[in-house]
Amino acid sequence: MRFLKFVEPNYRCKAVGRDGNTYEPWFCFAASEQEVRDLLKARGFKPDASVIESYSFSDWKDRANAEAKKANKAKNKDYEYKQKLWSEIKQYLFSLTNNRCGYCETKVRIGSPGDVEHYRPKRKPTEDDKHSGYYWLAYDIENYVPCCTNCNSARGKRNHFPLAPGSPRAKRPSEVADEKPLLLNPFIHNPNDHIRFIGPDNPMQFGELEGITPEGKESIEKYNLNRADLINERVTAFNRTKERLDFAKIRPKVRQGIISSYKSGELDYYVMVKPVFASWYREMELIEKAKIEKSRLYLKALENEKNMIEIE
Repeated sequence: MRFLKFVEPNYRCKAVGRDGNTYEPWFCFAASEQEVRDLLKARGFKPDASVIESYSFSDWKDRANAEAKKANKAKNKDYEYKQKLWSEIKQYLFSLTNNRCGYCETKVRIGSPGDVEHYRPKRKPTEDDKHSGYYWLAYDIENYVPCCTNCNSARGKRNHFPLAPGSPRAKRPSEVADEKPLLLNPFIHNPNDHIRFIGPDNPMQFGELEGITPEGKESIEKYNLNRADLINERVTAFNRTKERLDFAKIRPKVRQGIISSYKSGELDYYVMVKPVFASWYREMELIEKAKIEKSRLYLKALENEKNMIEIE
């Protein structure tokens, strides 16, 4: 899990894939139309065949608000949720995570479309049988998290939404701010404040995540973040990242690429990568300082030798 930032899309496309199929609407955020074309090309579309237009996200929000009024009036009784509304922006939500699950960080969109998960469940939360659900947030963009089926399945989150002991449970929008959720939302909480990666120094738990706060512990459990395949993937990603970083120590030209990959979020499993990268970066700084100090001493020695020659 990594800390994410939501920005409203400002372009809408009718994107044409290399397979000839059309994908629309395809949303993105970019500084210019040319940047949109570059993004389309990078994602395997045909930029010259695609139709690009400026877009105001208020269009989607207006339609979502209109549907939210119907959901609020029905209060989860005899009302069919319009999944098309959140499916419409699924592609864009996944673009904000580099097509990774917002909870476990596995790459999702290659093998499946993924899910738009409601952070606060629109139906009755598992932990409170008397609560009728957060139906008023069913079309709230701030309540969406793109995720994989495993994190949202029977062994994953589903309708779980536990609260801290003593926390009131919101029954209307004005009360949401008073809630103290025990589940992390990557668009709201920084996971690094709540979860840590267990490295090879602890071989029995290598690859697991450990909660360092109640929120971290509950999130690992409810999102099932220590399932066996995930642990294996993290171990593989750790070893691969370590090899790249070790190689970069002796190949200065490779270092900038590693740093760029880290900053852009391309490296897998951020909770794992961050401490490994931070340690490597500190080591690189020490190496550079040592080189500078060695050069300084060398120049000083040359200066002393020059002075000795002049005295003689």
